[in-house]
Amino acid sequence: MKRMNNASRKSVAGKEGSSGQTTDLDVDKDAPDPHQMSGTIYRWVPRQLVLLIVISFMGVATIFLPYVRQLYQLYLCMFFYGFGVGAWNNSNNVWLIEMRQKRSPSVLLFSQGIYGVGTILGPLGIYGVGTILGPLVVKPYLSGLSASDMSSDDDVNDNSNSSDTAGAHMASQVSERLRTPFLITGCIKFIGPVIMLALFFIKPYKFTSLTAMEDEMAVTEADKARLEEERRVIPKKTLIVCTAIFFATGFMTENMYMDFGPLFFQFAQLKLSAQRAADIASTMAIALTVGRFLCIFVAVKVRPQYMIFGHVLIIWIGVIVEYFGQDYLWLLWSSAAIICYGYSCIYVTLYAFVNQYFEMTDAVGTIFIMCYNSLYLFLPYFIGDNIEQTPDIFIYLMFACVSISIVDFAFILFKVRNIPKHLIRL
Repeated sequence: MKRMNNASRKSVAGKEGSSGQTTDLDVDKDAPDPHQMSGTIYRWVPRQLVLLIVISFMGVATIFLPYVRQLYQLYLCMFFYGFGVGAWNNSNNVWLIEMRQKRSPSVLLFSQGIYGVGTILGPLGIYGVGTILGPLVVKPYLSGLSASDMSSDDDVNDNSNSSDTAGAHMASQVSERLRTPFLITGCIKFIGPVIMLALFFIKPYKFTSLTAMEDEMAVTEADKARLEEERRVIPKKTLIVCTAIFFATGFMTENMYMDFGPLFFQFAQLKLSAQRAADIASTMAIALTVGRFLCIFVAVKVRPQYMIFGHVLIIWIGVIVEYFGQDYLWLLWSSAAIICYGYSCIYVTLYAFVNQYFEMTDAVGTIFIMCYNSLYLFLPYFIGDNIEQTPDIFIYLMFACVSISIVDFAFILFKVRNIPKHLIRL
């Protein structure tokens, strides 16, 4: 019993269904979409228009962020920005997998590499390429921690009134200085919507589920037996649950490291300046982007599961090096590069890994994206209140979550070890 041959697949891909929409089979057919605003909206609105809107949300929120004066305005900006990021992260990856089924790992990594080009070119002043600017673009506008900021609580209490006035004045100055880099970054984000709008009129996108078409064309007993074996042998629910756990734990550490890493560098043993922390953050971005481009070629020869497991181990080693080497600047710098290189391919390669065993749909991708930031919601309560007094809590959380991710993915590999090769979408 073999999967449909390449010729049959091409004929299937060339036929478009009446609605051009994805049909979720088996587990997903009756399951409600947990993210109604992005996971199922593609049933009624073209994907290109949805992405145009959500990326525009990100651009507008970025531009207006330095202008906020009230807390609710900050929450509003972050809501629209987060909504755009979440919808984009899911839709972009699923879309690329739909279009490039067998070469999805390399294509996904190339997409993420282009996404990170701006983090390298930003410091050089080339603002027209990439979707996000490097930390060094913002570096000239950083205020950082001054000696007075590190003074004792008694001094602050004795001068509370003057401190409030000075704090308000400093906040106003910082806000004004950040308007330029945020405006540049926000405007760059509108390049994507313009391209999406042009594509919508030039070449509207339609997708027909290959899995659904295979089921419809399974007329022989051999085809029906193959489909039955696929449903019976592939642990679809287990894969979804365990991969969702990996998204929750593994990528909480990635987000935490990219967001709170520079803050950790300022409060760790060396107590680096904000400018030096920005330099390390730029190195982190370079390692992340270069790693993605390198993994494009690795993905051609190496299966996704081996890439994922190897890179998680690299992260684990990097965290250990950072913990024991935080007293030395060169080790702090090196460990940051090692950790970010480890993260370079895992996110998109997980999508390709799951797609080996069943069709990656918007519904499944939305589950992953929801878990992606599920634990991160609680992170400020652990990091924000404690990192100044106990900066090592940052490393402890990193080590614990990465260790959980290693165990979780090892269990996934154990569950799929006996799946026949003819059922795997290589």
